Amino acid sequence: MKKTAIISLVIVLVIALVAMPGCSKSKKYKDADGNEYTVSGDGDSMTIHGEDGDSTYSVGDNLSWPKGSMGDLPELKGNIDAVSESPEGVLVSFSEVSQSDVEAYIGKLKGLGYETVMEMDLGEGDFMYFGQKGSDEVTLSFSSNDGKKGSCMITYQKS
Repeated sequence: MKKTAIISLVIVLVIALVAMPGCSKSKKYKDADGNEYTVSGDGDSMTIHGEDGDSTYSVGDNLSWPKGSMGDLPELKGNIDAVSESPEGVLVSFSEVSQSDVEAYIGKLKGLGYETVMEMDLGEGDFMYFGQKGSDEVTLSFSSNDGKKGSCMITYQKS
C-alpha cells in the first residue's frame, strides 16, 4: 500500500471515529486523493470498506477471527482489537494475549507444516516468527507488557 493511501486511510479512520460514536449507520467518505470509503459502526466496533470492495479494516473490542481469510491458520485465543483484510493479505491484532499461548501457537504452525524462515528474540519477552508453507506466509510478532501478557500481530499472505 502506498504511503499516501495509508495516510488517507488514517485520516478517514480519525474522521469516522469522531463522527460515528454510538452510530449504527453507514456513511461514505472521500479522502484527499478521491478514494471513497464506506464506514459503518455499531457503537462497539467500526469497519471501513475500501472502494474496491475487497479491503476492510475493522477496529473494536473482541472482534471475530477472520476464518475465511486465514487459510489453514488456527485461531489464536485472545482479544482481537483490529482486523485488516485485503487481496494482499490479512493482519489480525490482539491485546492482552498470554506469551505462553503465542509460543504454543507457533508450535501449532510448525505442526501444520510451516517451516521457520526466521525467529528473532528481541529481548524482554518480545519476539518475532516468520514461517512459510508453499506460497503461504505467516508473520507473528509479540510484545510483552509484563512478561506474561502483551500484544500480538499475525499477518497472513497467500500468494
